[in-house]
Amino acid sequence: METYFVKEKAPNEFLIGKFEDSRYPTGVYTVTKKRYFSCNCPGFYRQHDKTQHKHCLLIKFWQEKLESASGFMFWFNEGDIEYRRVFD
Repeated sequence: METYFVKEKAPNEFLIGKFEDSRYPTGVYTVTKKRYFSCNCPGFYRQHDKTQHKHCLLIKFWQEKLESASGFMFWFNEGDIEYRRVFD
């Protein structure tokens, strides 16, 4: 199962670490927000509807529901974002 961790690098710039069955990330992506969200992963450029890109949706969820708190692990379950606090 893919899990993700989010870190705010700078105002309106976020890092997403993607973990699979490993201790180390299998991918690290940067999501930025200017007028809209943008992601540097290859899937973002291939996706037709950019507003539904999963890394951008993850950042929006993190900001709106968790108020950008740290220490959460995220994953997708049938299109829904689920999370659990793993450290403070």
